[in-house]
Amino acid sequence: MKRKARRKGRSLLRAFEVLVLAPFFSFLRAVIPWAVIGVVFFFVFQGAKKYLFAAELFRLSTVVIRTDGLLEPAEIRTLAGVSLGEPLLALDLNDVARRLEADRRVKKAVVERVLPSGLAIAVQERRAFMRLKVPDRKEIFVIDDEGGVLGEAREDLELPLFSDLRSEAR
Repeated sequence: MKRKARRKGRSLLRAFEVLVLAPFFSFLRAVIPWAVIGVVFFFVFQGAKKYLFAAELFRLSTVVIRTDGLLEPAEIRTLAGVSLGEPLLALDLNDVARRLEADRRVKKAVVERVLPSGLAIAVQERRAFMRLKVPDRKEIFVIDDEGGVLGEAREDLELPLFSDLRSEAR
């Protein structure tokens, strides 16, 4: 009786080896080399990334600015928040564009890397449409073609001046 029980236990163990352990170890033999290769590539990539971000070759040295309006390139560069010498590959271009577009005078901004060490910024400005003198105030404001206030008007700006836009005004 003990012999039969022992044989039955061995056959269950053998079935477990064949049905569970053998496929599991076969799977491990197939997966482990690829996992090792993946880990090696990950660490190589991290080292290369650190090297490229720190490399002098990829540090920002030139900023080319194109605009279709009145904003000065120096002001655009200040609004962009970029400075010479910072790692070009670490710059978040979408963040730079968002900072530029946060200014009410900027309609759209496109920022691109120019490898190895340059940055190109293209700014589309809102178009001044008219000047508006608000009653009971001395400031004159510039209004764009979409009705947005662009800021105070400079004295040399030649645009139509409206002093009152109320419907009952004459």
